[in-house]
Amino acid sequence: MKKSRLNKIEFSLAKVLSCLVVLVFVTNLFFLSSCESKENVDVMETYYKKNDKQVDDLVASLTSFGMADSEKNKKDSLKMALQAFKEGEFSKSQNILSEYLTRYGEDTSARYYLGLSFMNMGKYADALKQFISVTHDSEFDQKHWLKYNMALCFMRQGDEKSKKEAKRILSGILNDPNFNNNERQAVDGMIALCS
Repeated sequence: MKKSRLNKIEFSLAKVLSCLVVLVFVTNLFFLSSCESKENVDVMETYYKKNDKQVDDLVASLTSFGMADSEKNKKDSLKMALQAFKEGEFSKSQNILSEYLTRYGEDTSARYYLGLSFMNMGKYADALKQFISVTHDSEFDQKHWLKYNMALCFMRQGDEKSKKEAKRILSGILNDPNFNNNERQAVDGMIALCS
């Protein structure tokens, strides 16, 4: 009788232990899946924010005054490209902006949005070519966002050299007065991902 009772206790302990093992396994699995590792963070989804207000402001500045405006076609083309960008039609925006630059020559805003269009299509190397070209314009007033987006592209390339370049760029803009506190926190979070 004692042996039978001992077997029941051993059997019950074995059940409890197996339940504990399963519980620990499931808990760890849940915990690990809920914690994103640096490699699993989608940088674009987490840190890229399309700025429609900036697009709207640029479109508003392109108001043409009918037939008397000799720049009407140029302005209308850029408006059409920016509207496509704003609506998330990045391929259309890219096509219009490429044609625009071919037809009308260098335009920093057009080149910047061409870079953003490429970036939104996942063509990070093409985006970087456009962004690097824009860095040469000392009068471009969105340099902080330009560098931020360049860093995103470098981060998406994923290799160590690109991560180091992203970290260098981000460290240079971390305290840029054009960023608000939330934006600075995002830059800081991106730097941490590059480490």
